[in-house]
Amino acid sequence: MNPTSIASFRSQSLCVQYSAHGVSVAFRAAAIIVLLSVVRVSLDMDMGGISAGGEYTCRFLASSLSTPPQRGEQVAFNGRRYTIKELKDTISTPGEFVCVIQPGGKTA
Repeated sequence: MNPTSIASFRSQSLCVQYSAHGVSVAFRAAAIIVLLSVVRVSLDMDMGGISAGGEYTCRFLASSLSTPPQRGEQVAFNGRRYTIKELKDTISTPGEFVCVIQPGGKTA
């Protein structure tokens, strides 16, 4: 297969995967479909003691966004807000933007 065909096949495969297993979230004042990993539970030192937290790996389909997500942006689902904490290298995930989100953020 030529590179253009391979890229097209990957893009179609990603779209099918997102439609089958995706979760609707609010991001940049719009509802989009993302893939979320199983929550990763951690204990962090917090002011005055240890607090329990949970993080998700969030996979955005690149074609659903006009610009890549940025650290500090907000994602909302299940009645909670999450903040983008870390962005992964896009070279290893063509067609997707992968980031780690953590609970908390600005309230509307």
